[in-house]
Amino acid sequence: MTGTLNEHVYLAQVETGQFLVHIDTGRSELEVTSFPSVALHTTYREAEEIVQRLRRRGFRQSVVANTLGVPVSSDDLREAMANERAATPTKAPLPKSMRDLDSIPARDRNQRYRKDEEFRQRVDQIYSRAGH
Repeated sequence: MTGTLNEHVYLAQVETGQFLVHIDTGRSELEVTSFPSVALHTTYREAEEIVQRLRRRGFRQSVVANTLGVPVSSDDLREAMANERAATPTKAPLPKSMRDLDSIPARDRNQRYRKDEEFRQRVDQIYSRAGH
């Protein structure tokens, strides 16, 4: 039951069975619920920041939990980091020559040229060296 660290699947558990819904910082009030589905869902890093603030305010049992309300373990974090690495697309290498450029299908080349500044600069370099 682990996503990636950047998915909004983490909760701040204020104390056992009580999950954060809202913090009113102006009045220093917390709204909590016993239902994980009603709680504020955040990324891991956001939940960790909230938990640290809660701990400083005296809520020593505060932990980051998953959407089932189970505290996130170090094994869960390792799995989430692995999922994040697997979900991150690897960038295709830049072409080095006209031959490399010609091996890229025109549709892909045009799309990448529009969206990838580094690729666009490399293509322009290749064309200028070739005298186009």
